[in-house]
Amino acid sequence: MSVSSEIAIHVENLSKEFKLYSRPSDMFIEMVRGKPRHRPFWALQNISFDVHRGQVVGILGRNGAGKSTLLKIITGTLDKTSGEVQTHGRISSILELGTGFSGEYTGRENIYLGGLMVGLSREEIKAKEDWIIEFSELRDFVDQPFKTYSTGMQARLTFATAVCIDPDILIVDEALSVGDARFARKSFSQMEKFRKEGRTILFVSHDTNQVVAFCDHAIILEHGRVYDQGAPSYIRGVYYDLLFGKGKNRRNSVAGTGEEIKTEYPLEVSKVKIEIGFCWQIGLSEIPVLGDSSEYPESSFFVLCEDGHPLSAGHSLHDNIRNLGKGLFSHWGNLLLFSTSDNSDPRTNGRKYSMKEKDSVEDTSSTEKQLEPQEEDRPNESPEHRDIRHQALKKLELIKPFVDPGNTHVARYGNGKAELLDFGILDEQGKKVKKLVSGSRYTLFSRAVVYENAHALVTGFTINNIYGIELVGINAFLQEKVIYDVPKGGIVETMAPVTMWITNGTYFLSVAIGDPEADTSVQFDQRFDAIQFEVDFTKGIHTTSMVNLDAGYSVEVLFKESE
Repeated sequence: MSVSSEIAIHVENLSKEFKLYSRPSDMFIEMVRGKPRHRPFWALQNISFDVHRGQVVGILGRNGAGKSTLLKIITGTLDKTSGEVQTHGRISSILELGTGFSGEYTGRENIYLGGLMVGLSREEIKAKEDWIIEFSELRDFVDQPFKTYSTGMQARLTFATAVCIDPDILIVDEALSVGDARFARKSFSQMEKFRKEGRTILFVSHDTNQVVAFCDHAIILEHGRVYDQGAPSYIRGVYYDLLFGKGKNRRNSVAGTGEEIKTEYPLEVSKVKIEIGFCWQIGLSEIPVLGDSSEYPESSFFVLCEDGHPLSAGHSLHDNIRNLGKGLFSHWGNLLLFSTSDNSDPRTNGRKYSMKEKDSVEDTSSTEKQLEPQEEDRPNESPEHRDIRHQALKKLELIKPFVDPGNTHVARYGNGKAELLDFGILDEQGKKVKKLVSGSRYTLFSRAVVYENAHALVTGFTINNIYGIELVGINAFLQEKVIYDVPKGGIVETMAPVTMWITNGTYFLSVAIGDPEADTSVQFDQRFDAIQFEVDFTKGIHTTSMVNLDAGYSVEVLFKESE
């Protein structure tokens, strides 16, 4: 397939399968007998995207999402299972720290090794040797074995060697996160130079601030698939929601491709077979995901649905499915073992069954649900919750929970154990304001009602600019103000007096209340970009400045030539 010369990296329907064996001998037995003894694990599934020449693209994703696997295939250090990858131009990459370098070789020897691996001659490497040593700041250690270097020193040499070859495409996989701050700044300056020269950069990071500030386009990988892609400021919110919410703030299709994100696989009940007792079974080899196993007991991220409604949480013991039934199921390897909700025959009960991705399931029994701000949108709310909220609103002299009017950026999620009823920014007279003056005193505040007894509570605030970069964050845990033993119906007020030293533009305030002791489902109620506010321009500083340092300024001639 011919790809436009304006495309630096073209990836189409890329998939990568790893074969997992329970024992090393199973690989040999599989080769001899010709029968599979492995479990497939799809690290990548039908990945498609283009990177244009001169574009800087950031890739976000949780650990295990497939980011490193994708970059290895693009750079040619790992074979693909299927799909297409095309690149145009010389590629230099920084993958796992020290990839391609020998621990036994000295730093200087590794400079030559790294250069030869990307196609430079010895003469070309020698011409760049001094620049690499100076840039890496390792002249005193360059003749020491690479294995004796700290991780920061290894990062310096790896980066310096990679960028010295003047690549058309630079691929960086989180290697800069281990260096010191000064060298990281130096490295980003070099990458910014490449960007201005029209080179292409593919950049992996967990830091959304870096992606928003540095990239033109961003992609989220999740479970080996493109979860969403688009403008970095948009993707920042989607990624934050994926990490801390239920992943409902993404678009219904992959941005820029029009391709629907497949989150559900219908089951053909005619293929269902009886196993034992209440247990039925059906093969799931057509679903490109890894099920549970003895080594990975909770690998599956799919839920069995009956007429669109999720059954039990999965990972059930097989004996319980056989003996108890009632909607228990287990996605085990390439097999689904399950029972129906009433232990009826799935082949004849007239119901539809499907495997659905957990993040896309609407489950009203889940502890992690999307919160809705309006009274009329809570048909399933318990009378007790409604009464607690009405009593709290009455005590706070509010008619209804506060929502910032006209703010279309807000995203809200949490498990519903508490609710933010009022929040905002107060001036020194205690009045709510959204037009602020840089250098003046204000108070960030929130008031929340607790729906369940809480052993511990924390509240917090963050301020982000319009590009999604966090300027400041503060919370009760960091301030050592955690509160304990809050009873059901309790109202929690937070006041955070601040001097507003940010300036010149539009900003967003986020507010939250949560549980500092929880490992999951941390947020009770979080409003991301809850309030949009403006800070007046400050005279005497650049109009692009975001911080007002209340600077003084003096200029004088200390000595005149005639004196």
